[in-house]
Amino acid sequence: MKKLLTTVITAGLLMLELSGCALLAPAPVSAPSSSEMQNREDTVSAQEMTLQFSYGERTGIYTGEMKDGLPHGQGTFSSENEEGASWTYTGEWDMGHWNGKGRSEWENDLYYEGEYRNDVYEGQGVLGTETERFEGTFQNGTIAEGKYYYKDVLLFEGKFDPVTGTPVNGRLYDTDGRIYEGELDPETGNPNGQGKILEADGTVSFEGTFVQGEAKVQITAVPYEETVPEGEMTRAELADMYAHTDGTGTDYTGRKATVTGIVTAGFTTTEGELRFEICQNIGEKKNPTLISAKEIPLQVGDIIKASGTLTNQAIEPILEADTLEVISLEEGDEPPLFQSEAPVSQVAGDLKITVEKVEFCEKRFLVFLSVENLGENNAFIGRDGDVVQGQTQFDSKYDPLYLEYPELQTSILPGVKTSGVIPFPAIETEDCRFYFQDAVFEITVEK
Repeated sequence: MKKLLTTVITAGLLMLELSGCALLAPAPVSAPSSSEMQNREDTVSAQEMTLQFSYGERTGIYTGEMKDGLPHGQGTFSSENEEGASWTYTGEWDMGHWNGKGRSEWENDLYYEGEYRNDVYEGQGVLGTETERFEGTFQNGTIAEGKYYYKDVLLFEGKFDPVTGTPVNGRLYDTDGRIYEGELDPETGNPNGQGKILEADGTVSFEGTFVQGEAKVQITAVPYEETVPEGEMTRAELADMYAHTDGTGTDYTGRKATVTGIVTAGFTTTEGELRFEICQNIGEKKNPTLISAKEIPLQVGDIIKASGTLTNQAIEPILEADTLEVISLEEGDEPPLFQSEAPVSQVAGDLKITVEKVEFCEKRFLVFLSVENLGENNAFIGRDGDVVQGQTQFDSKYDPLYLEYPELQTSILPGVKTSGVIPFPAIETEDCRFYFQDAVFEITVEK
């Protein structure tokens, strides 16, 4: 999936000492004229005074209405902040404090216009410069919810972090009409968490998990647990039997067992029963076993699962089968060390890409994949993927002379779904990342 182009929203404007919230006024509140001030009983003009605000004491010049020796009503006050930057507030006063509508302006062209409460922005307001601005609801001096514009272009709308003023959840607007909707990292402003991408026409091209701007979904792989009926030979016991066909190991004769493998030799008749050979190690055609059964509707190359009783284990084990079943390659392949718990999907463009499962095997790593065309036109895909583990990249590796796994179709009609297996060389049973088309899947291994 193409990365969503995002604009880093600078929230430094919100961290100034004079911060707060306010109701957006249609125009700046003007100070009374000097003639008006002279005609009012409780007004002063250009009087120096020291005022105690909620954030600290400031000395400056005040012009406006007074009550009991304090600014009250409409007035203008000019001063400097602790860094020496000059600023001016014009608006409503309540016994020496900013309460109501007002406008603050700084010498660096920063301004805030809106509602104040106890000297800070509180309510609806606008904070910005000539090139960028925040509009919305402010709380305790910081924007809490609203919109961010750059050169009058809307780039973000939603919720902001109440401490830093950076966006945490909402909509990021891209220059090409695409929209990201969801959670964001409060430090970087990048998509981070649950979200989705809306194309310019409103369709959802991806929905899932984002990590610092990259769309990802997580797959959890857990240790493979073998389940066998009580009393039946386990995988470890079968491996021990094949390792000691010279008779030096444990005697498993008479035990129940289930063996999977590929039919490698023709059929013979012995004492009224048909016999044929399978190899449990499908890829390397090792660990041969003779299967004895009454009916064998099979052919060489079939992959089968045979359940029955072990009647001999010397030289070449013999299994007297009670049941035979033709199975798929992936069912008969070597049992995995770790495998994923459940399918995971993501939509990338017109394709719904699903990792049905992953398997960490001793000799290879397998991704069982399905791809569905959700669009109205033919979709064309590749059959290859990539796995990254640490700083090492592994490319998919098909080897029909070893194992010929089912492959994805490369051309998919609308509404059609294709499935296949993408094989890789063996990798460590550790966290990794799988890439296919524009989709990225995070694979977490729980040990």
